[in-house]
Amino acid sequence: MKKIVALLPMKGTSEREPNKNLKLFNGKLLYHYVMNELLKSKYIEFVVKNYVPQLDSYRITLTYPTLLNCKESIVLIKGEEKERIFNEILKGEGENYPITKLLSSNINWIIGN
Repeated sequence: MKKIVALLPMKGTSEREPNKNLKLFNGKLLYHYVMNELLKSKYIEFVVKNYVPQLDSYRITLTYPTLLNCKESIVLIKGEEKERIFNEILKGEGENYPITKLLSSNINWIIGN
């Protein structure tokens, strides 16, 4: 049976519906319903469920082996703090940031304002 890698992208903000991913629906955060179905699937691998204390919730994260075996990755960098970190990484000074483990893979960096 062929397995696939799943990614659950979510923005922290939304212009049409602010904080939509943090809204409760039948007592659970809205994105829980999608995430729980992904976690139950027998077709998905290389996905980790992480607890996020500040959200009192879980999120799905792709593992390093999955990301390193991707043909291509896209990383969006948005905001002054993220751009500062990105510049540290480019200078070889950001070894404490998890993204540095992916530098050997084919990454396309998108820097937004």
